[in-house]
Amino acid sequence: MGTSRSMVLRFDGDKELEAAFNALALGAQKKIFRPALRAGGKVILAAVKARVPKGTGALGRSIKLRASRRSRQRIGVAVFVDNKLIPLGKGEQQHNREGFYPAHLELGYVRGGIRLRTRATGSKTVVGGTVIPPRSFIRAGFDAVKEQAMAAIEAEVARRMEAIWQRPSTAASPDEAEG
Repeated sequence: MGTSRSMVLRFDGDKELEAAFNALALGAQKKIFRPALRAGGKVILAAVKARVPKGTGALGRSIKLRASRRSRQRIGVAVFVDNKLIPLGKGEQQHNREGFYPAHLELGYVRGGIRLRTRATGSKTVVGGTVIPPRSFIRAGFDAVKEQAMAAIEAEVARRMEAIWQRPSTAASPDEAEG
C-alpha cells in the first residue's frame, strides 16, 4: 500500500539517564530496543487482527509481525499482510495480485464502471460503477492502540535498562557492537 503509519521514538529523560544510555555500546542499545519494539508491535498486531473482516480467516492468518531490514543506523518492526499466505482464487496467479485483496478492503474500490484516462494529465477516472467504501482494519487498529503500544515499549525499555543497571555484565561489550 502507498501509505504507511509509523511511530517515532525519541529518548528523553534525565541528563544522567540519557548519558548512561548513550554510553552503552550499540549492541547493548539494540539489545534493549529490539525486544521493546517487538512488545509494542505485538499490541498493534493484536488490534489489527481483531479488526480484520471475518470471512475464511485467511486474511487474519496472513497478518504478521517481523523485524525490519537490518541496518546499522536503525532498528524496527513491521506489521504487514503477507500476500503469499492468502489463497489464490481460481485461475489467479500470485504476481498479478500483490496486495490486491487487503488493499481493496483497507482503501475501498469501485466495482464495475468504465475506466478512462485523460490524455493531458494521464490521470484515471471511473465513470459509473458502485463505490465500495473502505473497511480499514490496519489504520484503525494502529490508531486505536498506538498509545498502548508506546506504553508497552516504554515499560520494556525501562525493565531492560533496570536489568542492565543491576547487572552490567548483561550488556553487550563494545567489541560485540562492532561485529
